Amino acid sequence: MNRPDIEGGAGGRRLQHVADSARRRAPLDDMNALNHSAAPLLHQSAPRYLTYPAREWFVEAFGPEELERWLDTILLIEPQRSMSVSVRVPATAGEPSRADAWLRALHEEARLYRKRGRAQREIGEIHCSEAAGWLQVDQFERLLDTLSSGFRWTAGARTTVALDPACVSPGVAETLSWLSAIVALDVNIGFAPVHPGRGADDGGAPAETPRPRGLALAATVRRAAPEASIGIALEYGGAWQPLDELTLRLDAMAAFRPQRVLLRETDTAPGTAGRAAAAAARARMTVLRHIADRLETAGYVRVGPDYYAQPDDPVAVAQRLGCATLTPYGMSALPGASTLALGPAAVGSLGAVYYENQRTEAAYFDALRQGHLPAERGLRLTGDDLLRRAVIQSLACNQFIDIGAIEDGHGVDFGRYFARELAELTPFERSGLIDCAADAIEAVGDGLLVLGALCRVFDSYARRRRWR
Repeated sequence: MNRPDIEGGAGGRRLQHVADSARRRAPLDDMNALNHSAAPLLHQSAPRYLTYPAREWFVEAFGPEELERWLDTILLIEPQRSMSVSVRVPATAGEPSRADAWLRALHEEARLYRKRGRAQREIGEIHCSEAAGWLQVDQFERLLDTLSSGFRWTAGARTTVALDPACVSPGVAETLSWLSAIVALDVNIGFAPVHPGRGADDGGAPAETPRPRGLALAATVRRAAPEASIGIALEYGGAWQPLDELTLRLDAMAAFRPQRVLLRETDTAPGTAGRAAAAAARARMTVLRHIADRLETAGYVRVGPDYYAQPDDPVAVAQRLGCATLTPYGMSALPGASTLALGPAAVGSLGAVYYENQRTEAAYFDALRQGHLPAERGLRLTGDDLLRRAVIQSLACNQFIDIGAIEDGHGVDFGRYFARELAELTPFERSGLIDCAADAIEAVGDGLLVLGALCRVFDSYARRRRWR
């Protein structure tokens, strides 16, 4: 067996797995035999595991001083690795004066990184949050100038702009046209939640379904920036989702042919047990299977827990090679890259450290005026955290765990260390969702649709949350 990097990559085994990843998908009737021990974990949505542990476990004791010390450590440990940058655009960027204040603060933040030697690091990926749709051409030009002054861009660096259809300026087409001419551009477009029988905002009047704004904005992006790679979020309602409505939305999505389809579950049932949980799990699995079948028939491949893509999508290619990763902003094709956080409430990942910037604009601006990085809280991972992150990210991104690679990279006996977790996986194995072998744990059949639930078995913080 190939032994990839210590983060639990998949090696050559991943290529064999991809070739028959849809095998052994059980007929729907077989879900009636869903093991009752597994059902309570399947009828609810699971964490996305963009960070492990989740942000709720970050602590204020980890502040600017700790971050600065860790930055120096990372420069020594990983001097050659490309990094990614997560730029958090505040919702107030639609107001020119507020956008100008944020851009000036962002320039100062980049200067502080450059002062600490960050200019020697290459940037392979840039992600701008949903409010980036407010930015005009001149504002985006200032943003890119700031990043260029503080960091070196790799030749194949990609820039992702996330767009909320409710937060875009009238000039968004002009901005994206300009941007696509100078960078390799990915655009991810979100849908507003749609709940049948409820108003979108106050739970009152019935809502029309589906909402067209996401696809309409996607069409605008395609006309303005035909070279851009487009992803569209598909929000669905878990077990309650009417399949006829979902089919219309999936067919409209497939007809548009975005590069990526990003799933977002908007509603889940409360915790139940016994037969009620099994029924809810079967209903939710029916919805997830319907989505998978429809998208796979349209030529998409399942890349991650909530990520479908055309086969040539960079993250899909990375997954086939066993080197797709999770970052604080989503799946990435950069193997093991650290993420710098810029802007209020941005989340970064630097080796064994996570950190989050000040979550209010006032506190963010104040920290920069005082001349230090605006970190509000963070967490330095323990050896157990790093081990579990490697296991969870390997399962979430590559759909199986190479036990030998984990043991080699972390110096543990997998069977002994995870004896409790392996016992908890037994119901999933009996339900045909995973294969457990001596050298690997692999999601199969419908297990590929509920990777988050499988990952949660290895999440020690989820166990602590239940004890709170």
